[in-house]
Amino acid sequence: MWKGICVSLLSLSFTTMVWGQLSDRSFDKPPAHVKFHDGQMFVFSGTLAWTIDLSKLSIPDDECGTRCDTINGSLRQSCFGKCAWFYPDILGFDEANHRLFFSTYTDFSRNRPNVLFAADLDTGKIRHLFATWASGLSGGLLSPDGRYLAYANWYHVGGCFNPAAAYVVDLSPKHDSRSIAPPVQLGEVEFTGGIYLPKGDFPVIVPVGWKSEFGLEIKEETYHEHPCDKPIESRRYDVDVRTLRFAEPHFEP
Repeated sequence: MWKGICVSLLSLSFTTMVWGQLSDRSFDKPPAHVKFHDGQMFVFSGTLAWTIDLSKLSIPDDECGTRCDTINGSLRQSCFGKCAWFYPDILGFDEANHRLFFSTYTDFSRNRPNVLFAADLDTGKIRHLFATWASGLSGGLLSPDGRYLAYANWYHVGGCFNPAAAYVVDLSPKHDSRSIAPPVQLGEVEFTGGIYLPKGDFPVIVPVGWKSEFGLEIKEETYHEHPCDKPIESRRYDVDVRTLRFAEPHFEP
């Protein structure tokens, strides 16, 4: 797996509340609002509200890039818990089962571990799912039944040379939509342009939306390293996620 893109998904402030908005782009559900302040995550949906204590995130030592207790000065306020940097990137909200899926990175370098979590908003319990190498995760989309979570995994290579791969997490192999217990399984959407690209070309593969319980729309673009401001090829297609090769995630520090 490649390691790394610098993606800023939220404009952050550490003295004021920060708002982010979630919306399901495939189905017209009401959005949930999330705001962060002083190590707390506040989630609002309709008349419901929850608070999650982010300082208690459980992150294994081998997934920590830079520990908070080793940082001095102004950067210290940007780190909470053991090694979570800045506030999480929200990947999905399960309205029916009151689950929130998010990721946080554990280093301030361009290429860093990103750790995925599932929060049961009713109990306040946060479950560590797995870690992956990325500069940032974005475009999270939860399937209609809450079983699959699709997202784009960005890798920083340099300049605008930033590939992305689309992944799908099977959150509940036994199809218990309420369970957030591992083992989760991870599948990658394969690049359809072939195994190898011409030298200097790179793919950007991102999920666009769920069309059905198993049908995921994918946007695939090919860029050239110099210049890389416009795709040289772009297409959309549907993937039946049941055809993906799922396996338990494996993270190598």
